[in-house]
Amino acid sequence: MPVKFQDSHGQYSVERIFTSVCSCPGAGQLRHVRHFHHHLLKFIWDDGVKGFTRLRGHDNGQTSLSQLYESCGFTADEQEQM
Repeated sequence: MPVKFQDSHGQYSVERIFTSVCSCPGAGQLRHVRHFHHHLLKFIWDDGVKGFTRLRGHDNGQTSLSQLYESCGFTADEQEQM
């Protein structure tokens, strides 16, 4: 599925969106991660903003995709404590 977007310079690009499926260790849940590459940057879908956000740290080797896929976020109890 392609996505068309406009960058900060007003240039339009079309990129293909990929969906990766991963399982959360110990939770028995499957997680779908939508992402695309633009030049050397990776963008992932953020449900909080209902749009794609740049995956920071990944482009300079600080965050691997396996770390992203293994991360399940906070549990419901942890979210309530925030």
